[in-house]
Amino acid sequence: MKIMVSACLLGQNCKYNGGNNYSEKVDEYVKGHEVISVCPEVAGGLPTPRTPCEIVNGVVMNRNGENKDKEFRAGAYLVQVDMTGDSYQWHRLDVEIWDDEENYGFATIFED
Repeated sequence: MKIMVSACLLGQNCKYNGGNNYSEKVDEYVKGHEVISVCPEVAGGLPTPRTPCEIVNGVVMNRNGENKDKEFRAGAYLVQVDMTGDSYQWHRLDVEIWDDEENYGFATIFED
């Protein structure tokens, strides 16, 4: 089974603040499977660390008021291409994983 997981949940320092959201639960869950680690923000060209962003009226803006929508959309597109560009047939299952109030993750699992 192939499992696509947010890189920060696997301990990669790609969060906006240069840290990660490592989750032991995610790490245990993916053991023995082919893991595809992704960070859409970095894939879209944003640096680590970076100014925090949020969606404002449907557009991604950073705390300084700079529009980062293009980078977020590019990263999401590249991750989608990674998911669908494989020669395998994928089936999607979504799993929510809670460690505590600050470590929340959403894992999407693809089976071939």
